[in-house]
Amino acid sequence: MEVEGYRGCETITDPKRVGLFHRAFRLLQESAVYGQDARAVITEALHGW
Repeated sequence: MEVEGYRGCETITDPKRVGLFHRAFRLLQESAVYGQDARAVITEALHGW
């Protein structure tokens, strides 16, 4: 599995770590917003600066 973070790209082969990344992605995916909803979140965040 290739993952990219603030340190750059990393290849992960350990099954436990791969599972951890899959779980984290699923959890984040549940709260993701797209389209106009995403624009509203960004706009609200910018107004808070």
